[in-house]
Amino acid sequence: MPTEPDDNDFIKPMTVRLPIPLADELATVAEVDHLPRAAVVRKALADYLAARRADPEFQRVRAARIDYLRRMAGPARSDPPRASQ
Repeated sequence: MPTEPDDNDFIKPMTVRLPIPLADELATVAEVDHLPRAAVVRKALADYLAARRADPEFQRVRAARIDYLRRMAGPARSDPPRASQ
């Protein structure tokens, strides 16, 4: 899963508020690795999300939540038939 955007990718701007010690550590890692802080955040987030996707318990809870939301939404409705002209 790529963590760096391609030229054609849309980037959604986000604001993240970090405790000062975490922000300082982020700045240090970015400087040592010669990367922008945003690249370090994207990589860390991509790694975290990949770990969650690989977690069977997370997948079980996720599937149950999706099932619940589908049941709450009710059966899918089709468009009403169009009047013939």
